[in-house]
Amino acid sequence: MRRGGRGINRLLTKLAKVAYGFINIGRELADFDRFLESRKISMLDIGLNTAKIFAQLKFNLKRETILDNDLLAASSCLENKMKLWTLNQKHFKRIRGLEMVLF
Repeated sequence: MRRGGRGINRLLTKLAKVAYGFINIGRELADFDRFLESRKISMLDIGLNTAKIFAQLKFNLKRETILDNDLLAASSCLENKMKLWTLNQKHFKRIRGLEMVLF
């Protein structure tokens, strides 16, 4: 995997470790779900529609340097009509219709 996927992978790894922590102290995974909900943390499913949006973006931007994981994140945001929170506006500003929040 290339460098660009580290943010997504780190987030998933951290969530997995927190879930493990719940199990390790004798709690149920339902408690982990409630923990995420109480903090308004949710994960979007990536499905066929996301893949189609990704394919079109990748085709349209094939001369640009945008990593696949970045395109996948953008595709998911476009599909779900959500803003993308990023530190890297440079890559994402080339994607029409994508709203961003810089943090």
